[in-house]
Amino acid sequence: MTVTRMTTGEAILRFLDQQYIAIDNNVEKFVDGFAILFGRGEEMGLATVHVSNPGSLKIYRSKNEQGAAGLALNFASRHKRRKIIACGINSELKTESLIQLAANATQNHIPLFFLVTDKREGNESCPASIAFQAVCNYWKRVNRSDRLMTALLDAMSVLTSPTRTGAVYIALDRDFSEKAWDIPKAFLEKRVHRIPRPLPPVKELQKAAELITASRLPFLVVGGGANYSEAGKTVEDFSSRFHIPLGETTAGTNTVRPAHTLNLGVIGSRNFTAATQLAKESDLLIGVGTRIHDHGHHISRTNSNILTIGIYPPKGDRDNWQVTGDAKTVIYSLSLFLEKINYRTHWGNLPVLARAEWAEASKNAFSPRHGVIHPVFSSPPDNVIATGRKAKANSKLKTDNASNTLIPYGKTYDEAFSHSLSRAQSDYSTG
Repeated sequence: MTVTRMTTGEAILRFLDQQYIAIDNNVEKFVDGFAILFGRGEEMGLATVHVSNPGSLKIYRSKNEQGAAGLALNFASRHKRRKIIACGINSELKTESLIQLAANATQNHIPLFFLVTDKREGNESCPASIAFQAVCNYWKRVNRSDRLMTALLDAMSVLTSPTRTGAVYIALDRDFSEKAWDIPKAFLEKRVHRIPRPLPPVKELQKAAELITASRLPFLVVGGGANYSEAGKTVEDFSSRFHIPLGETTAGTNTVRPAHTLNLGVIGSRNFTAATQLAKESDLLIGVGTRIHDHGHHISRTNSNILTIGIYPPKGDRDNWQVTGDAKTVIYSLSLFLEKINYRTHWGNLPVLARAEWAEASKNAFSPRHGVIHPVFSSPPDNVIATGRKAKANSKLKTDNASNTLIPYGKTYDEAFSHSLSRAQSDYSTG
């Protein structure tokens, strides 16, 4: 076995730099970089190693611990769980905020990788590290080189799994992080993690098709799982072909084009939109990549039939039927079943009228001097900036409450996100 001697920090960076994922025959780099706080708990030597041998990893300089974790969480969600930013931070500072972000990542199945230095020596972990065990899908304390390799491999298997992904926490012993080890070269070679699209059993598909064909007024609820599966175009074709209106959850926003005539916007207990009203009148709710009972209790109580489509196993018997499989694959398979019998709903032109009525009501509810984002649509127009106002000539800064970052006026949502990343990189290069 061929080995090479290197420090712990160098082995970690070289390993993460060789991690890739493959889905639909497309191979992409999985780890984009590291979010690091210099001079405050960063004892693995990651920054020093990055300067001497950067590879293709980027360094995102953060101002505080929760800022680094929040950046990594939003980055992974925005890239549909296909790219991550690892967090090399001190978990003893801002522990409560970090635990909340870790729980958010685990609950919503978003990959979040914590790589920290344990302040306790010996076999005992510090209380801050132990507190993360309850909210992480994988937790490991490492004090030997063989455990490091096993922990990193297990962490990648969790982070790249659609069903198991969430917060991952690896704590390195303080003494161990400063030493050099003989690392096998095979451990540092390119590793491709293949993400499959699981197919459901034929009986589940047949039962789901029977539920849809027996309904006259079905309604689609598109969630974050459909977004991560990139099923937007498939769901849109399914909706148009069989004339089934749809609404989106908060996590499923922008999965289907806002201009789609049957897209009635956001659905939920706090959004009394056209989508909410039509969902109450439907006789079958079809949740695509979402659990309807978790997000729309007031809607689910009014419907006798609920069909859930997703890769996660069902929770008890709360849903009438669940098809366990990839959202994109299941929707495409169901369209083949329904095409054979030439199925079509009895909604008529009610969804189009409801969409137009709600758009008009929303337009009249706001002041005309503001760049209005109509609640019936899932995303703002191109000329509306991240703060919800029209672009201004001056470049003032405004704090975005959701991400606690400064976003200049005149920027779109995509530009604002790229602006935050470029600021983090520029701080590192100039600081």
